[in-house]
Amino acid sequence: MTGAGISHIGRNGKACVYALCLADVCSAPSLFGEPGDADQPFVININALDENAYYEGFQFHGDHVELTPATENMHYLILGTGEKTNIAIRVAPPISYGEDSMTHVMLSNVYVSTSGQADLSPFLLENGPPVYVTLAGSNAFITGWHPIYSDTEKEYGEAYNHAAGIQVPAGASVVFDAVPTGGSLAAVGETTGSGIGGCDGQNCGAITIVGGTIRAYGGTSGAAGIGGGAGYSGSGTGGGTISISGGDVTAFGGHGGAGIGCGEGGAESMVDISISGGIVTAAGGSSGGASIGGDNYKGGWTVNISGGIVHAVGAHEQLPGIIGSPPRATATLLPRSGSITGSNTVVITDLIHSNIACEGGLIATNGRGRLLSDHVSIPHS
Repeated sequence: MTGAGISHIGRNGKACVYALCLADVCSAPSLFGEPGDADQPFVININALDENAYYEGFQFHGDHVELTPATENMHYLILGTGEKTNIAIRVAPPISYGEDSMTHVMLSNVYVSTSGQADLSPFLLENGPPVYVTLAGSNAFITGWHPIYSDTEKEYGEAYNHAAGIQVPAGASVVFDAVPTGGSLAAVGETTGSGIGGCDGQNCGAITIVGGTIRAYGGTSGAAGIGGGAGYSGSGTGGGTISISGGDVTAFGGHGGAGIGCGEGGAESMVDISISGGIVTAAGGSSGGASIGGDNYKGGWTVNISGGIVHAVGAHEQLPGIIGSPPRATATLLPRSGSITGSNTVVITDLIHSNIACEGGLIATNGRGRLLSDHVSIPHS
């Protein structure tokens, strides 16, 4: 049996080696810990599950597998072959956990599509402690057809899926990272579900990206690429926190949704966005959502950029890249504020909302680059 090792440095700096075998899963007893520990994670082969089998640490329910950690800080390794499956993944909170609890999930070549399954997210996080997701290989979570994600198609008469590609509702928390050799993720919403964040009419929870190559596509009816779902059901469309400190991140909003931030419509809600590193490219939806910040309606936001390379673009050549809110956005009593600071910050966009203080970095607006020292304000374009 031929094996390949993936080394992951855990939250406490501990080296965790997950053995991936090319032909099968290595499951030799661990000399160092119990099942579910960092050196002996629960292994799920997503393309070879058996409804009649018993699995320790998780349950298989036919259309989805549910991770059911008995205690805090459980570790899971989900293996795929790269072939598409329609078996969704749901992460439940531990039965008991403390303030520093975290569930660890490594994804390796997992491809889940729930196209045609109404309101079923391919990867759903329930309310509870943070889930630390480490990416290895290429992974994809797709709810249905999307015009700018090539590997999707719509069957005639197929039900629409309003869930998010990776559903992180208010009260849930996720951290994305990658193994040292790199890992990637594509998350696709179909209609009112975000790529990563809320589903139809749902606020997003806490989303943190520290590494990996991530592509997020908001549903075409107004969802954010990363952030809130479209709010046509009347509930909130932002409401969470989005923090990016590393990785290569690209996010596309749908219709009036933001690339990163609020989904379109619904009740007024807030989203807090901070970018301190990485390479970030974001495009608002075709009906005028901001690249980073608010939708084309009433969403409130804070956007603070203190590092990294940030490129805000429009959905097509007639639309500008926008940080903040688009000019057509409805007035709101919710805060809209932010800042751009830091000597290592590069921001390329067309428009920056007047409530965002530009105090540092290299900022290019409308094709004009400006090198700023910290605490030096400039007029907005």
